[in-house]
Amino acid sequence: MYGKKIKQLRKNAGLKQADLAKLVGVSRPNISFWENADYPPLEAIDKICKVLGMELWRFFSEDPPENQLRDIPSRYADLINEISQLSKGEYDDLFEIISIYLRKNKTTSSHYPTITEQDFDKALINYTERYLRIM
Repeated sequence: MYGKKIKQLRKNAGLKQADLAKLVGVSRPNISFWENADYPPLEAIDKICKVLGMELWRFFSEDPPENQLRDIPSRYADLINEISQLSKGEYDDLFEIISIYLRKNKTTSSHYPTITEQDFDKALINYTERYLRIM
């Protein structure tokens, strides 16, 4: 039931299972398992919704899956596609830069402890230099 909805949303976003797995931070078999389950874990659904830029409540609405991604601005869809093509190292670096940014800006998320502006600047310089060396 909900697994089929995950599969349809993934396809609507133009992602392969491996692409979605990379974005969500799980293995491809996890995505396959969730897509084939009638009732995948709520945590899995929540992660997928976040990656696809979709509010969790919309996942459970009665709208057909093909209509549920229509409200995602194209710039987000483009970013999702670009991110899905990064190597694991590049993806990990990008994720770390984002988490540093979130800590600096003291988001309400408890996943990222806050850091000082100096630590943020040092970390950002460090990851920027690493990124430039890769390129």
